[in-house]
Amino acid sequence: MGYTGIYQACGAGDPLSESDIVREVLEGDTDSFRRIVEAYETRLRAYCAARLPPSEVDDAAQDVFIKCFRSLKSYDPSKPFGAWFFAIARTHIATRKLRFWRDRTKTEALSRTEVPYENGNGGQALLEAAMARELVARLKGGQREAVELHYFAGLTVRE
Repeated sequence: MGYTGIYQACGAGDPLSESDIVREVLEGDTDSFRRIVEAYETRLRAYCAARLPPSEVDDAAQDVFIKCFRSLKSYDPSKPFGAWFFAIARTHIATRKLRFWRDRTKTEALSRTEVPYENGNGGQALLEAAMARELVARLKGGQREAVELHYFAGLTVRE
């Protein structure tokens, strides 16, 4: 099984192309989606494990398969299915990391509201963080996303 084709569930017969399986699912045979899950589950879990904490892998993989299933109508059969599938995974993981960073930032900001009064710094750190967020927010869409994902979500430049 793999990028070049997914074998029928029983393992016998000619390999079905991923395009054929997508077509079957779109024509109402939703059980055929199982073949996609079986073919990509191990690689998707490894991909998620390399980018997320272990506690997030199962949920992230399940979310990616759900998004894939819901997006099958947008799949272009002239393109490799694996590339399309992992683009969904990459986007989902980046969004998940960004959401984690935003939640953590909110929590840290709440915990820092008492710090200026405790250490007498006059709120300088809080002011600098607010200014940094303001400057990043002024960047254009793609630039802002790249800065947020790299500096705040911890993605590499390549990711």
